[in-house]
Amino acid sequence: MGINERRTQSRFYYNVDAQVNIHGNPGSRENRWNASYTTQNICAGGAYLLTDRPLIVGTRLDVSFKLSFPEGGNIPRRSTVSVAGTVVRVEQNGMAVRFDNKYQITPMDGGQQG
Repeated sequence: MGINERRTQSRFYYNVDAQVNIHGNPGSRENRWNASYTTQNICAGGAYLLTDRPLIVGTRLDVSFKLSFPEGGNIPRRSTVSVAGTVVRVEQNGMAVRFDNKYQITPMDGGQQG
């Protein structure tokens, strides 16, 4: 994708901490390990994670974000969103992760508003 890339989802420039469980390098049997990153932007289909040591393209990972949603909807106001994804692009300052279609939303603090 280049300068004229076409997006089907809105991208939000939003810095949020991302807890990541990395599956290891593609084709290897390395153990999983954990890391923390910050998003530069996020959308329903993926996120750009800031790092000076990006993983290699094809690396599988599980990502969790703690997000706040507007009150009055069907999603608890404070929730953890967990999704699996794949590193699809690396750059000097970070990496793009494409999310899988399956995700999980878990209420924080027992689902209490706050």
